[in-house]
Amino acid sequence: MDLGGDQGSEARTRQLLATGRQIENARESLEQANRTALETEAAMNQVAADLARQRGTVESISGSVGRIDNNITGSRRVIMQMVHRNMIKKVALWFMVALLLITLGVVVYFLLIKKS
Repeated sequence: MDLGGDQGSEARTRQLLATGRQIENARESLEQANRTALETEAAMNQVAADLARQRGTVESISGSVGRIDNNITGSRRVIMQMVHRNMIKKVALWFMVALLLITLGVVVYFLLIKKS
């Protein structure tokens, strides 16, 4: 009966050793999963920090673009006013040229024709 008890004890020992190996394998798998999760979390935190920095850059650029747009709009308005004033000055200049030619014609008329 000792043989049966020894074989049962041996089987039980083998089963306990196999179970121990399975538990150890499962523990190693959990540790690996935990390391992977921590690495993923660290990478995610780095990505989040990069995105936050890039968001700040994009917001800064957006503000700059808005100011540039306002400056361009103001410049366009000033240029249009300058063009308008230039046209008015040209018209006034041509009017004065015409007036001077008429005056010159009248003076020549009175000097040359009225004298005779």
